[in-house]
Amino acid sequence: MYQKQILMEKLKEATASVLPISLIVMAISFVLVPVDAGLMLSFVIATAMLILGMGLFTLGADMSMSRIGNYMGSKLTKSRKLPLILTVSFALGVAITVAEPDLQVLAGNVPEIDTTVLILTVSVGVGFFLMLCMVRILFSISLRTTLIKNLGARSAGGPRTSRRVWPSGERCWPIRRSLSSRSIPEPPCSVWAISSD
Repeated sequence: MYQKQILMEKLKEATASVLPISLIVMAISFVLVPVDAGLMLSFVIATAMLILGMGLFTLGADMSMSRIGNYMGSKLTKSRKLPLILTVSFALGVAITVAEPDLQVLAGNVPEIDTTVLILTVSVGVGFFLMLCMVRILFSISLRTTLIKNLGARSAGGPRTSRRVWPSGERCWPIRRSLSSRSIPEPPCSVWAISSD
């Protein structure tokens, strides 16, 4: 009885997620782009199967994967071995990101970058930041403190100073530019004070 109640709850969640989009598509099909009855029937059957599949998937995830994750997490934290925790966190972050279908689709749509390089770069980044998250949780570091320190360290650098020598041989005095204005083109050298040395 309890599992049936959970299944009904998951089916309600899936229906709430799928049904609004399906109704919009059906309304467009009836009003703007008329389709034949066979295609509409296929769409309705596919919508019902999608709701059933999503409900069963979320039920299975709650009954198996969530429990496995909770068990692994409790065992790792009870071990009190920081290198083991960080290694497993990094490996999980990399493995989950490599298996992500959206990332593989994105990598296929970026021809300028090799697919393997893009996937591995993003995966290693996710694994690294998952390690940092574990450190923050284990040492009870406040998220607010972490963000303030990181943003403070970034803005503490202040504006950068650069000295430019233009093709004519004239040397402009240091041009101050902030990190946020890198993409803005700089004015010609004549606008700035030109040094003769």
